[in-house]
Amino acid sequence: MNNGEAEEKASYWVTKPRTSEHEIGLAVDIVSINYQTLDEKQENTAVQKWLIEHCTDYGFVLRYPTAKKDITKINYEPWHYRYVGIENAKLMKEKDICLEEYLKRD
Repeated sequence: MNNGEAEEKASYWVTKPRTSEHEIGLAVDIVSINYQTLDEKQENTAVQKWLIEHCTDYGFVLRYPTAKKDITKINYEPWHYRYVGIENAKLMKEKDICLEEYLKRD
């Protein structure tokens, strides 16, 4: 594997320095107090089930949905939420689109 391939694979889990949505204050990681592991089982907790259903009411979206991995280039993270504003969040949910798709829409 060459450096470019290694960087691409790593980028599915770790962002480059100074590019994290957390650093710019637009993203939060929310996990259940009863399940602290950052893995896909997080989606089965009552906390995540509620958040996935209601996050748009507060202007947040699940940032890296599993079905959009080929578009976001980041692996599914059921704990990672991004603030986009209530109107944008509701539109994204209604159209079942991720942020990358939303930004490219006509």
